[in-house]
Amino acid sequence: MILKFSIPAPDAGASIKLQQFRTGFATHFATLGFDVPDLDAVIAAAGDFSSSLVASDLAKVAAQNAVQLKDTKREEGTVTIRDYVSRIKGNPAATPEILTDLGIAPASSYAGPVVPPIEVSATPNANGTCKVKWKRSTNSTGTTWIIESSLDGSAWSFLATSSRTNYVDTGAAPGVTKSYRVRATRKNVTSAPSASATIYDAGESFNLQLAA
Repeated sequence: MILKFSIPAPDAGASIKLQQFRTGFATHFATLGFDVPDLDAVIAAAGDFSSSLVASDLAKVAAQNAVQLKDTKREEGTVTIRDYVSRIKGNPAATPEILTDLGIAPASSYAGPVVPPIEVSATPNANGTCKVKWKRSTNSTGTTWIIESSLDGSAWSFLATSSRTNYVDTGAAPGVTKSYRVRATRKNVTSAPSASATIYDAGESFNLQLAA
């Protein structure tokens, strides 16, 4: 006969299992040939873990309460301080030095220069569409993109605008050479054009993709 003594992984289950063994051992230790020092060892082993588990649970509750108190005090403190910040902003006695001491800094609206996007690519599909993609480079969030196209690579015309860094042209006839380039624009400032990407370039082989 194979005997098994399994201690559950969760602490609560382990505590119950060890206490069960302690109780049974206390009842039968003499019958099993053990003496009082053995009983003391078993009682200490199970009892110490049980006491530590209770202390740990109490500490967890205390920690949770401390975190909740901290979050509450932060929210209350933030509301109070922000109210005073609003009042100080309009106070004519608040010199730049005072504002600096209070940690109130001028808001910066500068988002960097408007520059041409990079890594422009164009992927044609067999259904006459073409997906144009690019990367924003260092342009900030809120930049709008102007997509331009050309059939000869020299005469460019406006195609569309996009708030995303991709655009699907539905007028890309299969086999017809067409080039794309993109400009960045923000707050009435427009960048120079990006490098161009061309589909069905004359003299080059190409593969058509099936549109998803």
